[in-house]
Amino acid sequence: MPPIAFGTAAPISDLDDVVSSVITAIETGFRHIDTAPLYFNEAQIGAAISNVTKRGLVLRRDLFITTKLDAYSNRSEIIPAIKGSLQRLQLSYVDLYLIHTSENVPTGTPIDFLDIWKGMEEVKMMGLARSIGLSNFDSKKINTILAHGRIRPSVNQIEVNPTFANLDLVSYCQNEGIAVMAYSPFGLLVPRPYKNTTNDLTFDDNTFMKLSRKYYKVPSQVVLRYLIDRGTVPIPKSFNKEHIKSNFNVLNFKLTQKEVYEINELDRDIRLYNFDNTSIEDLYEYYFGTSSAEVWSRAANMNELPQPQTTNDTGDTIVFDIIKMNILLNDGYTMPPIAFGTFGKIKDVKTITKTVVEAIESGYRHFDTAPLYFNEVQVGEGIVDAIERGLVDRKDLFITTKLDIYSNRSEVVPALKRSLQRLQLAYVDLYLIHIPFDVLTGKEINCTDIWEGMEEAKLLGLTNSIGISNFNHSQIDKILEVCNIKPAVIQVEVSPTFTNIALVDYCQSHQIHVTAFSPFGFLAPRPFRNYTPTTDFANTTLVTIAKKHNKTPSQIVLRYLIDRGITPIPASSNKDYMQLNFNVLDFSLTQSEVVSINNLNVSEAVYDFDNLDNLYQYFFDTNMEEVFKIVNDM
Repeated sequence: MPPIAFGTAAPISDLDDVVSSVITAIETGFRHIDTAPLYFNEAQIGAAISNVTKRGLVLRRDLFITTKLDAYSNRSEIIPAIKGSLQRLQLSYVDLYLIHTSENVPTGTPIDFLDIWKGMEEVKMMGLARSIGLSNFDSKKINTILAHGRIRPSVNQIEVNPTFANLDLVSYCQNEGIAVMAYSPFGLLVPRPYKNTTNDLTFDDNTFMKLSRKYYKVPSQVVLRYLIDRGTVPIPKSFNKEHIKSNFNVLNFKLTQKEVYEINELDRDIRLYNFDNTSIEDLYEYYFGTSSAEVWSRAANMNELPQPQTTNDTGDTIVFDIIKMNILLNDGYTMPPIAFGTFGKIKDVKTITKTVVEAIESGYRHFDTAPLYFNEVQVGEGIVDAIERGLVDRKDLFITTKLDIYSNRSEVVPALKRSLQRLQLAYVDLYLIHIPFDVLTGKEINCTDIWEGMEEAKLLGLTNSIGISNFNHSQIDKILEVCNIKPAVIQVEVSPTFTNIALVDYCQSHQIHVTAFSPFGFLAPRPFRNYTPTTDFANTTLVTIAKKHNKTPSQIVLRYLIDRGITPIPASSNKDYMQLNFNVLDFSLTQSEVVSINNLNVSEAVYDFDNLDNLYQYFFDTNMEEVFKIVNDM
């Protein structure tokens, strides 16, 4: 989030100035714009954003747009509300979506904010907002959400200024890792016609004047810098071009800690927006020329939009429930429920670009690759081709790659940057440590040191999520004991012939999502293994279940993994098989069917890391040492 935001709340009579003011703010350097349906200016802000992006001043990804949920009574109203905001803003997503208040202002009654928060989580899971948070929440209510929510609030937007320092709540939020945005940053230092309060503190106070002279800044700039140096994001607003420029020009100096304390001492503990006070009606009268009840009613009516719909094969209208098709990871990001695997023979690499495009056309959005597959370049070309043809946007895709050759933490970020270069991407969605030991020597690597490098990659924004692959129980424990960021995902072999139940259960108990490579196990031929399987796709159990659901046995296997809470990674270059593998999201197995497939387990992994020589010869036409030498040279 940018360190300063441009506020847009203003009297309704100033709406005509919003478009030009937002354009000026962006031209000045502001990249964070704050709005809400209750400000009745989302349409104007959308027009301004459209103007500056079409003129090439900024790209959409350069902007950080915050809006809010204003008029609500239950969870079901939230998705229509944000879709209404997005429509007015002319955007496909916002960067931050906040619950505006924790109560119904006209009636003064509390809302069921826990139920509302579940709807906010759904907004994030659907990709309609990158982050979700709160506004005007106190520590007690935040505690309730932290105790019961699946996704932590990213932000709490509250009143903070020299006349209402709000020290305790700011400190509480920061201790909980919740960023604070500060509205009304000048407090009572500027006139507030709707506030019947006497205040003796002004910008002429000696504290401000002394700091102004020291830093060659005006007092208002000192105030904004004070808020930044407290670790908050101020939201100044002005429709005056010179004031907009002045407010933004606060990033080139810094107050000392002592100077911050001095301004803290000016605190009058007078808040402008007291939602428990009947004087709130004076505010609504000033801004909107009417009562709070009327304003909230108007805001609620703006959100009466239908749920997204589609039709089924017979033409009947059905509600499209995308939420159930996403996997929520422990870091708040979401993952599609099925992935497309790209590992295969080296001689087939030249076909990967075409295969990736066909997979996207078939519906896949999650693609799994690695430097060791020698196809990141081709996968990247397929992604670029699909985006340029308008099949998908980058934000619709979930790209996983891996760290293959490493010896210490310092090599992680450079390795990922090389993968990004080959993939032609600015970031990946998931980055995994591929193997927890040196395949050539069989010795374990220092995974905890490597993990610090993985955390650094995430903090740098090179990957949204980080995880592990081929780790066992004890190796996972070593990471969990020292990590600052938990692995979001583990990729391991899971199939009906290698159910891996103990490891899957352990990972799921720690909220580490499991993705499954080699999902068909020994049901499919494995020429590189000297092993005679005891079953195949003609197995009676699979055939019986397949007939019941009108699916093929291979589709039953993929659905079996999904119903175990696992993301399968099937691979095929045949378009018909590709589509068949993807068409497993419209049914589910019973628990007894899952158990019956578990009984096919023979506890034999396809990829036996104690015996890989045949595998490398089969896939790469050379030995293991030569393969790793080539990867290292990359």
